Amino acid sequence: MASNSVSLHRVLKASSEKVYRAFTEANALASWIPPYGFLCK
Repeated sequence: MASNSVSLHRVLKASSEKVYRAFTEANALASWIPPYGFLCK
């Protein structure tokens, strides 16, 4: 891995349909990707 990269690891307890939606719909992605206490638009 390059020294200038970021690697994230998440364990998702959800159906494959929900995971797919979370990565393909902007509003769904914005609701879970920011860390606690942050907002995403």
